[in-house]
Amino acid sequence: MAVATSAWLRALLRGARSAALLCLFAVAPLAAQEPQPRDTIPAPRDTAIVRIPPEEVAQDTLPVAPDAAPADTVRPALNFPVFPAPAPEGWSEARWEWDAAALARWHGLSLLELLEQVPGLVVTRTGSFGRAAGLAAFGSGGGRVRVFLDGYELDPLSSAVFDLQQLAVVDLYAVRVERLLSETRIEIFPFRLPEGRPFSQIEAGTGDFNTRILRGLFSTTAGSRGVLTLGLDLTDTDGWLRREPFSIATGLARFSYALTESAGLQLEYRQASLDRGGVRDTAIADRQDLIFRARASPLPNLAVDAIVGRSWREAQPGDEIGVDLASTQGALRARAVGSWGWLGGAARLRNAGRTGITAATLDLSLEGGLQPLERVGATASIRHSRAGEVGGLEVEGGARLGPVAGVSLFVNGAAGSRGVGLLRDARQLIGTPGNGEDADEDADDLRAYRFPHIAAGIGAVRAGVEWTGWGIRLGGAFVSHDAELIAPFALPFDRRAEPVESDPATGIESYFSVPLLYRPLRLEGSYTRWADIGGRPYLPVEHGRAALVFNELFYEGNLEPTLRIEGVYRGGSIVPLADRATFGAIAAPYTLLNIFLQIRVLDVRAFLLFENVLQNLAAADLPGAPFGGQRAVYGVRWYFFD
Repeated sequence: MAVATSAWLRALLRGARSAALLCLFAVAPLAAQEPQPRDTIPAPRDTAIVRIPPEEVAQDTLPVAPDAAPADTVRPALNFPVFPAPAPEGWSEARWEWDAAALARWHGLSLLELLEQVPGLVVTRTGSFGRAAGLAAFGSGGGRVRVFLDGYELDPLSSAVFDLQQLAVVDLYAVRVERLLSETRIEIFPFRLPEGRPFSQIEAGTGDFNTRILRGLFSTTAGSRGVLTLGLDLTDTDGWLRREPFSIATGLARFSYALTESAGLQLEYRQASLDRGGVRDTAIADRQDLIFRARASPLPNLAVDAIVGRSWREAQPGDEIGVDLASTQGALRARAVGSWGWLGGAARLRNAGRTGITAATLDLSLEGGLQPLERVGATASIRHSRAGEVGGLEVEGGARLGPVAGVSLFVNGAAGSRGVGLLRDARQLIGTPGNGEDADEDADDLRAYRFPHIAAGIGAVRAGVEWTGWGIRLGGAFVSHDAELIAPFALPFDRRAEPVESDPATGIESYFSVPLLYRPLRLEGSYTRWADIGGRPYLPVEHGRAALVFNELFYEGNLEPTLRIEGVYRGGSIVPLADRATFGAIAAPYTLLNIFLQIRVLDVRAFLLFENVLQNLAAADLPGAPFGGQRAVYGVRWYFFD
């Protein structure tokens, strides 16, 4: 217990260091403001019902946060401008969104619990919460999942896929997922101050396996044009049988300055301290991201972005990688959205020095969508990327007809190749410097070879039908996905593995969302079955999820219960052997039952997460790495203005 307490305190101090420092700098400008009279008129409650799943959310650009007070009582905050979103979204478009209201109805230990609701996204875990986890669609492996923080791509640095358990959720404002055939794009949008008064958010929770959550957010105006946001996000657990300790502590600070109502500057800093112990899969490191953004809307519905930032990972004693890794990134992008459709492009350049990274060092893209007629639409994109000395060109497009009598037909296709970076096992690569005259220089050369690159080709098609009517949404599609080489996740459980040559994977996917007799009660879910997985790892032969969901408002919106009872079935899949270098083991199928309950009273939300209710001790994505028994986590989150 003393060791766990010490780790908790160490993580708390590391994560709070940055936020505390910026608090000191924030005092001066805030103190210089004249005190404003306290508003005694409460902000109106949010009474809008947001349906679940996320494809039921209204199709729009990123929404303004709820609970905004009338303009004659509280002046609005001049937030950083919003970058417009492509539209539409939904299952047939393979694009899902959660806005601020939907996220207020969700709680999780990490972002993975939210993303697992996206049909076709498969998470591979190496044990209970905090163990390394990989995410992929269509079994496409590493290098094809990209995570963006308001335009800035979060490079994995130490693997080929970003472990989303290490991303703070305290300041989530909106999440958008695009499950393309060539890649999966996860876009995270940070908190936006809803009005000119200071805003605070606190979340605290505890539960089985000595799990603890502490999250806090504070945001306020700074002068007439600035907005300052500070956050702290800590999650800690001892894991199953208290043998899988994990803690992640993140401190963040963000300041934006409005040049005009449609142009602004923003500086953001994040520091996450990771401490993952146990017999294997150890990681003890600090990750920091420093990001500067400049954004403007010179014309209505047009936004232009310039972003520069640096991400670096500092290994601490006991870390499995054992060396510091970093990348510097610069990006330019623009997007226009109108009634005719949308058009956008981006250019991204990275410099990783001598250490190398798994992400592309050069990335150029152009994408757009047209809606020439009310029931006819089309999308297209082209991307050139280069990772190290390996480059490639990919194209992707789709068309949609409908709805006519509630029926829509759609087809999507992708083809091309990209450079994908691999990270080799640290024990194979730290090694001993060569026989050169300068031993230190030879050691640096060794580090550069930790990131070999391959050309990964792809050819895929998805075609299907969707029907909507009387509150019902049903969809089905045929998928054929051919990837020449499947890159490993480069996480500890497959870091020694070579790329896998695969055959085309063919199968069907479907989803449903049906209201029951009592309208606030819905039955929803998705199911995927592959007739042939093509020998690719981590792709379950079957994968299904069904949930009974209830959400309703009572007492003029002051009481809002939300209940989700969910069953998950995952079929067998190919996974690495114990040597972590060869894909030859088979993970057995399993079934899980999970329950989520939240009760909101005014601005206070009490929640309960109850995972693996049936106590399935054999459930595991990798042989010998079970999730463990039942886990109950409960807590409270509340918002308040000052």
